Amino acid sequence: MRRPLLAAAVLWAASTVPARAVDVNGSVRAWIGSVDAGGLQSDEEDRAFRLTLTQELTPWLSIFGSFRATNFRTTFGPGPTFERTSEQPEIGLAYSRRNLNGRLLFSDRAIRTTDESQDLDIRTFLASLDWRPRRGPRLGFRLQDSTSTADAVLFGRDTASRSLNFRADYAKATWNARYFFDVTDITNNNTGSSLEQSRHELRTGYFESLWDDRWSIVLDARLADVRQVQEAAAGATVALPLPAAQGLFAIDSTPALGELEPAPQLIDGDTAQPAAPGVEIGGANTFRNIGLDMGVSRPVSALEVSVDTPSGPVVWQVWQSPDNSSWFEVGPVASDFDAGFLRYNLRFPETTAQYFKAVNLSVNPVLDVSVTEIRALRAAGALERTEGTGSEYWLNLQTSLQATERIEVSVGANLRRDQDLVATDVRRSYDERGLSAQVRSDLGANLQLRLGYRIAELDEKVEPALERRQETATAALDWQPLEAVGVLFTAQQRDETDGAQLLSATDSLTLQAVTRIFPDLVLNSTFGVADTSNLLFGFSQETRFVVETVEARPNDRWLLGGTLSRHEYDSAGRVVVTFRTGARLRASWFATPFLSLSGEWGRSEDDLGGTTTRRLGAQWSPGPKLALAASFFETDASTGGGTSNLAFDGSYRLNRWFRMWLALSEAESLIATQEPQTTEALRLGISAIF
Repeated sequence: MRRPLLAAAVLWAASTVPARAVDVNGSVRAWIGSVDAGGLQSDEEDRAFRLTLTQELTPWLSIFGSFRATNFRTTFGPGPTFERTSEQPEIGLAYSRRNLNGRLLFSDRAIRTTDESQDLDIRTFLASLDWRPRRGPRLGFRLQDSTSTADAVLFGRDTASRSLNFRADYAKATWNARYFFDVTDITNNNTGSSLEQSRHELRTGYFESLWDDRWSIVLDARLADVRQVQEAAAGATVALPLPAAQGLFAIDSTPALGELEPAPQLIDGDTAQPAAPGVEIGGANTFRNIGLDMGVSRPVSALEVSVDTPSGPVVWQVWQSPDNSSWFEVGPVASDFDAGFLRYNLRFPETTAQYFKAVNLSVNPVLDVSVTEIRALRAAGALERTEGTGSEYWLNLQTSLQATERIEVSVGANLRRDQDLVATDVRRSYDERGLSAQVRSDLGANLQLRLGYRIAELDEKVEPALERRQETATAALDWQPLEAVGVLFTAQQRDETDGAQLLSATDSLTLQAVTRIFPDLVLNSTFGVADTSNLLFGFSQETRFVVETVEARPNDRWLLGGTLSRHEYDSAGRVVVTFRTGARLRASWFATPFLSLSGEWGRSEDDLGGTTTRRLGAQWSPGPKLALAASFFETDASTGGGTSNLAFDGSYRLNRWFRMWLALSEAESLIATQEPQTTEALRLGISAIF
């Protein structure tokens, strides 16, 4: 009852002030679809509505309100029906003058699903004030009272959160300072967990350039005092989110071998927007390798894969790797889908590695499901009650000196102790220490030498303790003998230790040559050797590789490219692959300003078999109203796995507000010795913006 009353209050408040025009905008989207997944028929419906009203009361004061609603419904033939509904009314007051800004906001979001245990009620009251005087520090105040906004893996569902924040900023030409004071109170009566925390924090920054800009210094420092009391139910176990260095992704029907490409948006913290490049796991789009680089070897016992829409049950595999090349399966894996938070929870026995990935191995009865985020977690026991105070500090120093015209020296140092909240316990001694140095020397007009060294230490003393130390030394020689030829020789040594025990060691040599044969024809050649020893996984490996890449643009309409590669391995231990070869061709043709075609073919082979990949695409926009696109993607392995997708999309804009669209797709998945599974879908929709 509360949400309809709040929505009515928004409309009434705006209509009772007729002195100024009301700014109204919104959008409507609706589509219906039919899906045939291996003989299982299902019908889908999706509707979304948004309305925003803003009424200016005075030149400085305005009232605003909005109402958002979504509804997703799918019926599986004569079987069950799944439905997810979200409604969110919002009302607020905004004040804005030259030096003073204020805002009051109340929102109430209700998420209802077929499974009542996954329902969510998210209510938020927010008050903020920002004052920017002409002289003196900038001051800010923020008060928030909400439910179900705290991380559910730490505190459980239906958690009440209250926070008060005060901020003061002051900035000059070469330095700045900030002071923060935060009070946080988090309570969950269902799980018995709670947190009361107060935090004082001072941040300073300094920049100076000396000796005619030949010497620069950049310093950032933070110091915080934290006091907190935490409680948890006896014997409670929580999942601790772990930091990741990089998100990774690839489509590979042979998950045991192969590198994943960087995908930073998979770990950017945005669980609402699909990551780019698109990671589609709806229908028969299987063998999506969604991964993480943890930076160092870490114990992990769970992965979370967040998506942008309600999804169906999926079979998952989890793999681990020491080098983002050779992968080893982790099992058994238990998984479930949370329809409230829109995420898959994958749990498995705790294992230690630097790289992890989740691979989907079954047809999803729901189409158009895109991954937005992946996160690694580690299960840990929670203390029943903890009280403590502590200091946190963070220091980062970077300095660069142009000693002579040919020599530049850079030194960096960082020191950090982090006692921020983690579940119902504190990282009482989470220490990071790092030191780096680089030297660049111009040996000649076209010859440059670069030397680098970095040491990084990580120390987590809260049980289960973790201690890591990484040392990396690099030497690079950059030579340009001709204007069209560039050569780069790199040598690197990297060691990772756990206390006094060596976990892994890698030595590598790489030679890269870039030759611009013609202005629009470039040849890139890479040769290298690497020697790796990994005690965690019990193997050693020597790798030799060569990669040749050609990029050409014969005219304004054509883009051509190709790659040939070969890797040879001499291994002892768990890795048994001795070679891997690869070939890839790609082309794009911009036939007219309205028509473009693209294609790609790839083939890789190793001891276990071969994999072929094909990709075709076409886009045609004959005018401002009509747009058509078609795409085909296929990957198949000689070992029996494969996936393909054929899609057609068309849209027609009736006018500046209304658009109609049609989508047809057919996807097929072949997993090992199973029968091929095919998904066919038809969708028709309309959208309006006003």
